[in-house]
Parts: sequence; C-alpha cells; structure tokens
Amino acid sequence: MTTIPPGLSFLARDCPSWRAIFVGEFPSLRTTFLLFKHDSCCLSSPSLRTLRLTRTSTWFRFHQYRLIGRCRLRTTSISSYFINIDCIGAIDGTHVRAKVSPTDAPRFRGGKEYPTQNILAACGFDLKFTYVLAGWEGTASDSKILKNALRRSNRLIIPEGKYYLVDAGFMTKSSLLTPYRRTRYHLKEYSKKNPPRNYRELFNLRHSSARNVIERAFGVVKKRFPIMGSSNQPHYSVKVQKEIIVACCLLHNYLIEKDPDRQLIDEVDAEIASRTNEPENDVRVDDNQDRMRGEQLRDDIAAAMWRDYNVRRATER
Repeated sequence: MTTIPPGLSFLARDCPSWRAIFVGEFPSLRTTFLLFKHDSCCLSSPSLRTLRLTRTSTWFRFHQYRLIGRCRLRTTSISSYFINIDCIGAIDGTHVRAKVSPTDAPRFRGGKEYPTQNILAACGFDLKFTYVLAGWEGTASDSKILKNALRRSNRLIIPEGKYYLVDAGFMTKSSLLTPYRRTRYHLKEYSKKNPPRNYRELFNLRHSSARNVIERAFGVVKKRFPIMGSSNQPHYSVKVQKEIIVACCLLHNYLIEKDPDRQLIDEVDAEIASRTNEPENDVRVDDNQDRMRGEQLRDDIAAAMWRDYNVRRATER
C-alpha cells in the first residue's frame, strides 16, 4: 500500500472527473505523480487556483442549517435532545498558526507565543462545518468575530426559532445559547458521586456535552490536515492561508460524509477528555431584548430538563 508523506492530504473526487487535490506541505510534483501513478492532467499543483476550484465545485459547499441526513456518525442522546428542541449545532473559535510580517505580528499574537489566525466556525452535530470565517488576527475575541459574522455580506445565517450552543465567551441571544456563568460547567466537574444539584448545573452539564461537537470537529480537521494543526510557521501569505483553511474544512465535510475515520475521531475524543478545564472568558453583557429572550429560552429549557431528570431518578429508585 502506498504511503502518503506526512503533511500531505488527499481528496478523492472532483466531479465529473477524478482528480487529486493536495492541501499541506507538498513534495515535488514529480514525486506526487509517481506516488499516485497519475499523469499531470489528473493532479492539481498547490496553487490558489486549486483551492478556489475546491470551493467552487458543486461537491463542496457549506450548507447552513442542514438537517442531519445520511450521517454515518452516531449522535449522543444529549445531542439528540438538543436537536429535538431546535438546536442546530455549536459555534466556537480555534487558532491556526499564521505567517505575517514583523509589523503585523503583535496583532496576530494572541494566546499563543507565535502569530495565529482566529478561525470562527459553526458545525452541526454530524461534525460537518456549516460556516467558516478565516483571517481574523489572533488577538481578536471570539465574540467580536461572531458579531462580524452575523453582519457581513456572506454572513452566518441562523433561522428564526433555531439556535447554536456557544461557550461563555460569547454573548447570549435567542439564537446563541450560552451556559450559566459562575456555575459548574465542565464534564470533569460531575460524576455519579457528584451529580448536578439544581437546574442550572444540569443544563450546564448537558450544554457542555453537546457543545463539544465543535471542539471535536476542530480536532478531527487538524489531525486530518496537519497544515492546520502544526505549530510550524507556514510558507504562505495570510490570503492563501485563508483559502487553505476553508478548503480543508470543505474536504473534511466530504470525508465525514463519504469515509469517516472512526479511529481518528476516537483519538480526538480521548484528547478532549484529558484536557484541563479552561477559565471562563469575560464578555460584555448587552442589555437588550434579544439577550433577555435568550436567557428566558435557556431558563425554560433548563427547567424542563430538571423536571424530566427528577422524574427519571424517582422511577429508577
């Protein structure tokens, strides 16, 4: 079996003809031709044109607000619970190393010791990305980027009556459900001997369990495409890096649908479970009606969860 060199990722199909598209640290084209035993007309060189081809192909689109259809991955009972009450996924940001000039480096150096892009993304409970916004400097907060994503021309669309799960670093809205602040949240803080003590803790426990789908999606795409997960400085400008990141996420969606790697997903799940808890981020609270509607929605869901939880516990005794 032919081994693909480290850092090189492979896509099988671009309709109507078979074509290989590479995203990563590339060997020479001659080596690539020999590796996959195709001539040059079947192989795309690592260029911006290739990345744009990936984005414009009818096979590769971000489908905002997509009901889970032919998903080959199992969803958890907690995720299914949120799906049944109009939740369409989760939103978060992740950092990818960036190559910038010394002048721009301070703006891109956020929580890391090196410059990064802060990538905002939304995904469904099937691990497929539904929206990706790349290019923001590493010092930009997730909340600031999300506000831009909701207002720009190619904006993030959240249908009326639907919502995404987000962490405490985002604003609370009727379409963005945050956990209760100053309340136990992380999965590690709960156990059979230390169960939720009230409706807020139960909501936070289930919110954390369902929201980590976006962390899992980021983990899988970074493992599948090392150019996104590497701490080595990339060789491309920020403009090309943005195209690469979006292309990787599109290819990830294709592979999750056609050929999910269960072992890779299990590795990511194990790494997430072993992480230490991160402190809550402070975010400015907007005093408006939409925030109050979001808080009321959260209270209603939490109260219903608590009632069902206590009824089930009573029947199990």
